[in-house]
Amino acid sequence: RSKTDAVLGFVERSNMQHLRYVDLAKYSPIMISDYAGSGKTEMIISMLDSLMKRSESRDLQFALIDQDVDKIIDRLDLKESDYIRKFASTDLRDRGTIHDILAAVVEEIDRRKILRERFDKVVTYKGVIDQWCQIIVVIDDFELFQYSRYPLMPLIKKIAEADPSLNVRLIMTSHEAKLVEFLGERTVKEYFKQRYDLNVNTLVRVDIDQSSSKSRHIADLFSNDGFRKISVETIRLSKEN
Repeated sequence: RSKTDAVLGFVERSNMQHLRYVDLAKYSPIMISDYAGSGKTEMIISMLDSLMKRSESRDLQFALIDQDVDKIIDRLDLKESDYIRKFASTDLRDRGTIHDILAAVVEEIDRRKILRERFDKVVTYKGVIDQWCQIIVVIDDFELFQYSRYPLMPLIKKIAEADPSLNVRLIMTSHEAKLVEFLGERTVKEYFKQRYDLNVNTLVRVDIDQSSSKSRHIADLFSNDGFRKISVETIRLSKEN
């Protein structure tokens, strides 16, 4: 798989588990929705873990803004790595730090735009070869920032609208559990543009599999045309597995 492919989940066929991927270069920005405890964080951990398996920190950086950010850092051993060195991480309570992290990502987007206009994708910058590492921005419960005294939503919109060639990907979560029903005949892009003036390409709805004795979740992926593309299962990812 390419370095922009993240594990979305798995399907079982003839007692074999087949991983299904989502190409972040194509499907970002992604919105993962449903109620608390439905498996949104588990899916994000699996996605980030799969990206880390194929990329060194010099080629991959995370900007994490999540209610469970400590759990994500612990499960992925990020404290012992350099994957969050450039853009850092924080929980939802520290709005000032959230603003600084998002502003740093927007600044990097603007820098890459200028460099692309003047040079090509690989250039010498301050004596260092700039490889345009992939930046994964995770924003939990983005609706909370709509009326913040910090200008957070304008920064989120700039990140969401960044050209895919700039190598910045956005994964957000929402607690709107019945989001698919709200869409009606509108596409994912139309819905979020109308309601939040926000660019979103893909919706992933996550729900707990009540019939399973294991900690499994069901995830359905909806793209811009409004139709379900993939239905997968996810499991709790431990450090050992």
